[in-house]
Amino acid sequence: MYKGISLALVNPESTSGNLIPRSVLGKKGIKTVESHFGKVYYAGSHRSALEHVIDGRAEMAAFGSSEYTDYIEKNGNNSKIRLIQMSDPIPLGPVLFNKSLDKDFQEMLKQLLTSLHIENPIVFSKIKEGWIEAIGAQRFVPVNLSYYQGFLGNSKDSQEIGKDQFKE
Repeated sequence: MYKGISLALVNPESTSGNLIPRSVLGKKGIKTVESHFGKVYYAGSHRSALEHVIDGRAEMAAFGSSEYTDYIEKNGNNSKIRLIQMSDPIPLGPVLFNKSLDKDFQEMLKQLLTSLHIENPIVFSKIKEGWIEAIGAQRFVPVNLSYYQGFLGNSKDSQEIGKDQFKE
């Protein structure tokens, strides 16, 4: 139990700043972070979670690695923070459309996105600017369940979720 320790997460919808840290801690025997830490709260953004540790509002934080690497590049190895865990890379989230859309329109959207880096690199660049996790992306690619396999794992529940999402 870490009752004297506060943990800053990003927000409830964040994969790197909520879901993955909870999963990692769960694998280490901490099934419910709220019952093991003195205070668990959402800082609102990846940058804010980092700042909460730097200025002492939190003893620990979990957030996307790009904020950490940017901070280290700008400030060097600062004695105020110490990296204790970094997850494996998290696959980018998908771009989705509603199944009820006309099949020809779905195919047109797919073709538009997968050729965007060639046909309109400026628009592709602007999309990446607004999607922090995609900043290093080279292009859009069609995906299937195998793309997320390592992330989803091999549990029966994960497989069922994945199958449902990738039905043709």
